[in-house]
Amino acid sequence: MCVEDDKDTCDLLTFLLSDYQMIFTESIEKSLEVFNSQPFDLCILDNRLPDGSGTDLCKAIRLINPLIPIIFASGVAYP
Repeated sequence: MCVEDDKDTCDLLTFLLSDYQMIFTESIEKSLEVFNSQPFDLCILDNRLPDGSGTDLCKAIRLINPLIPIIFASGVAYP
């Protein structure tokens, strides 16, 4: 699962990870809904989302599945 609200970044990740099945979501709320509905092998999270931070989403995901690998990928150059 990839949580990213920038279409260009989603397109790039789709191209780079074309050998893998990807499911994209754009918000924390939708991500948790999807995450609870099916198993995933990996989560790629943006740090800035329309409804909160990727860090908050990471904490919520860890409560559901503490062992799933999580990667943060963000285009933010400055805090």
